[in-house]
Amino acid sequence: MNNIFKTYRFWWLTLTALILTFFVAELFEKSMYIDGVWYATISRNLAEGQGSFWYPQFSETFFSSFHEHPPLLFGVESVFFRLLGDHWWTERLFTASLYLATATLIALYWRKIYHYRPALQWCFFLALIGWQFNRAGWYYHPANLLENLLIVFDLLAIGFLWKAAENRAPVRHTILAGACLFGAFLTKGFVGLFPLAFPAIYWLFFRSVSFSKMAGQTVLLAGVTALCFAGLFAIRPEALDSLSKYMDVQVLASLKGERRLYYYRDNRFYILGKLFYTLAPMMSLLFFNAFMSRFWKGQKVPWREIFQSREGRLAGVFFLTGMSASLPLMISPRQALPYLLPSLPFYSLALGVWTAFFLERWWPDFLEKQKRLARLAEVGALAAVLLSAGYCWSNFHHSNHRDAAVIHDSEVIGEVVGNNKIIGSNHYDMYISGYLMRYYGISLDTTHQANHDFLMVTKNQAPPEGAFSPVPLNTQLFDLYKKHTLAQRAEPGF
Repeated sequence: MNNIFKTYRFWWLTLTALILTFFVAELFEKSMYIDGVWYATISRNLAEGQGSFWYPQFSETFFSSFHEHPPLLFGVESVFFRLLGDHWWTERLFTASLYLATATLIALYWRKIYHYRPALQWCFFLALIGWQFNRAGWYYHPANLLENLLIVFDLLAIGFLWKAAENRAPVRHTILAGACLFGAFLTKGFVGLFPLAFPAIYWLFFRSVSFSKMAGQTVLLAGVTALCFAGLFAIRPEALDSLSKYMDVQVLASLKGERRLYYYRDNRFYILGKLFYTLAPMMSLLFFNAFMSRFWKGQKVPWREIFQSREGRLAGVFFLTGMSASLPLMISPRQALPYLLPSLPFYSLALGVWTAFFLERWWPDFLEKQKRLARLAEVGALAAVLLSAGYCWSNFHHSNHRDAAVIHDSEVIGEVVGNNKIIGSNHYDMYISGYLMRYYGISLDTTHQANHDFLMVTKNQAPPEGAFSPVPLNTQLFDLYKKHTLAQRAEPGF
């Protein structure tokens, strides 16, 4: 292993710099993608006894019973809050744990692909570079999203199905895969069920079992998943009610085009364009290594040999698996870049394997013949690691430009209002609502604004009439007003 690491040291250093820059630095920030702030709030509330697993609660006034998504992520994350307490880093440690679990599973997949080629078993940095170095990974891996847990369940499911496809205890592994699909659905619904296509995809490339056995495995997989739900609904009738509400407010409404506030796209091919954009860095790495292999070795690129080899065919399996996770997203008009996250491990594995064919051909020879240039590249990569570490430190608990003003106002308002209060608001804003609820437990009431001691008003809006006076605060987006006491109202001139 030491010799292999020495040979590919530049690439390992590059991976380290990318993870520090595009994951750790983002994770260290006080800022977080607002969906992740809401999910952390719901999980914290669940840990503190506000709401229940099947009826989680965001706040007393907004989503007092939250059914926008199935509840499994909130239940799992609430365990972290129970064990570690309510800290700003609790959800970040949870996110880092899922990130590490996903990276480990990708590495295990890679080592299984190259089981017969020890020299390449430790080159899983190629898959991890592709998985991390893209806009979707940069923005959303640190964001505490549902997809982070969904990816783990789906990787486990396909890992079990892979063993079953190799005729290794197929029934047992298919049952385990069905249990993982059950967990995937309880995390984010139907989008987690794409591993149902894996037996057919694997059969197309390998034909290791008959068509009837492949079809039987698929039926067993779907049956086990359905049986898990039947057992759940029999034991927990409230689960059926909760998931029925999710189907109504999220799934059916999205398919009908009724949910137009966030992520609604008139063009159903929007997600396809985002997919090409996301895969561009991985494709660039592949073509760069193909070019260097052709240029350095002076040999024609053996594309046929690559695609006909065992590793190349497995790469094809995983590429189609990625497509089975991403292309069905076009069915719904609600489309967004983070929805591609579950497919990225499979695309990165496929493109990483194809890249490894070329890297293996030219890189060791390059190190041998261009030692000075290779050493310079390694020094540059090490410098990038050190700079990335410094960047992480500079980002520690800082707010980025995206929501710096909202975080500032939530802190200023939260310190004045106090914890676990309800205040009026003339405007619903998911950002200020999320941060106030996450760090101060403050609920916003837009229906009965004047019924509370404090009222928050968007800046440049007309001040409220009646028994409120402005609280002088150095805010940027919102103003705070306080209700007069009875004594103040009795004063002359009031």
